[in-house]
Amino acid sequence: MNPPLRVKVVLLVALAMLPVGAIAVALALANFHRIADVMETSLLTATIGPAREEREALLTTQRLLTTLAVLPDVLQVDGDRCTERLSALTGTIDHVETAAVTDAHGRIVCSAGVSAPVKSIADRPWFQEMKQEGGVGVVGPLAGFLADQLVVIVGSPIKAANGHFGGVVILAFGAIWFQSLLDARGASPTTHIAFVDDAGTVIASKSSEDDWLPPADQLKTLLAEAPTTFLGLDERASSGRFAVAALIDRGLYIVAQAERPLIPRDRLWPLIAGIAFPLVMWCVAGAVTWYAIDRFVLRPILRVRTMAHAMALGDLGARPHLHADAPDEIRELGDTLVGLSNSVRQREDALKRSLAERDILLREVHHRVKNNLQIVTSLLNMQMKRARTETERLTLRTTQDRIYALAMIHGSLYRGESLRRLRMDLFLAELLGYLDRANRSPARRVDLQTDMEPIEADTSQAIALALLVTEVVTNAYKHAWPDGVTGTLSVGLAEGGDGNVVLTVADDGANSNHGDAEAGGLGRRLIEGFARQLNGTVSVDMTRGYRLSVTMPPLIAG
Repeated sequence: MNPPLRVKVVLLVALAMLPVGAIAVALALANFHRIADVMETSLLTATIGPAREEREALLTTQRLLTTLAVLPDVLQVDGDRCTERLSALTGTIDHVETAAVTDAHGRIVCSAGVSAPVKSIADRPWFQEMKQEGGVGVVGPLAGFLADQLVVIVGSPIKAANGHFGGVVILAFGAIWFQSLLDARGASPTTHIAFVDDAGTVIASKSSEDDWLPPADQLKTLLAEAPTTFLGLDERASSGRFAVAALIDRGLYIVAQAERPLIPRDRLWPLIAGIAFPLVMWCVAGAVTWYAIDRFVLRPILRVRTMAHAMALGDLGARPHLHADAPDEIRELGDTLVGLSNSVRQREDALKRSLAERDILLREVHHRVKNNLQIVTSLLNMQMKRARTETERLTLRTTQDRIYALAMIHGSLYRGESLRRLRMDLFLAELLGYLDRANRSPARRVDLQTDMEPIEADTSQAIALALLVTEVVTNAYKHAWPDGVTGTLSVGLAEGGDGNVVLTVADDGANSNHGDAEAGGLGRRLIEGFARQLNGTVSVDMTRGYRLSVTMPPLIAG
């Protein structure tokens, strides 16, 4: 099914606006991603910023250890002087609570702030790492150091006089110091912030609960030395955007989660507007196009179509009645149809006048032919009066009846409503009345009976039928009954069951051979000739009197 015009136009407009809408949506998404990048940068800045003090403290501790590792008191492992040095160091740095020096085998040779004697730390994995590189390590509760909390160890290797590994200088301070630093900070642009080690273990957190962090096994895979962000995928409260940065080179990290959604609601409105605005404009353009097509195109076209339909039904006075704001093209089309209607009406009026004039002329012709035939009839009547024999007189009478029948046809056409059709029942009744008056004799009485249905015939059919009836009826009057005999003559015209028309002329005369009474059988030949003109067949029954039937195809239906 072919879609309506308004649907096609709306689809075309929507298709034309699609690239513009796609570009607008693409720009909105690009702006959204730009805002997201800015917010991620802000989150990283907010994450790294609070860690400056802790970072500086750890770097300062590393520098002190580097200096301490080359002091003679430490290199020569002078117990008393080494302990004095370590005690002075722990008293100077408030966040360092324990310090110790080991030999190359991990045995503690001097210490300060150790609550219980510790002989060796050689079996600790972090010692083996510090033995090679030094650095920072986070360990669990360390017996003799800080037994009730996590301990952060900062160490530096000692080189012996021969250049080989000579031990480690270590400083230890508890995770509670990190917690105190987080608690001391006021309002933060982040909701949650925590320090974790490279195994994902929480050292200190600003929140009382740690369920905002991803699981440790997931978190340790996301830790990186370079500041980065990641999206939590856990089904718990730990879903969301996180930022992570290394506090020092390795071993200790700071993790933060945004206080608000990474993209605040006020920043989401441009994205929503950037996507919704093209869609709204798309819908508005479609609605406006729909209305415009309906108002300025379809309605005027429907009015013009209604006018054309009325013209097709014959109402040439129909007008489209277009509004003043109708398009000029459709208005011109309506004016063209109005001009066509006026032209057709003028031609129709001219044809009507021409037909009326032709009818007048044709009636005049019929009238003149009728008058001329009446003149001929009068001349024959004068000739009959001078006839010497009865045979001559009867011949002239027969000819006069034939001519008068033709005159009656032209007179009926002249007087009738139609110049091409005749009601044969009315015409034959008039013709039979004339023949009865013309052929009636005082010596015999004939009862004329008619039974005819209202059947119409055109001019040529009417002439043949009239002359046939005239011939048969005239012969009946002349030959059917001798003088002094009373008879019955019946004429019928009816439509048969098969649609054919049947003409019947019957009499009860004693002379059943009167159809051949004309000299040389002229009457019989005329009857058969007129029947052929009507495409009819003649049948004669002379069992009782004389009965002639002519069956012919349908005439013009009345």
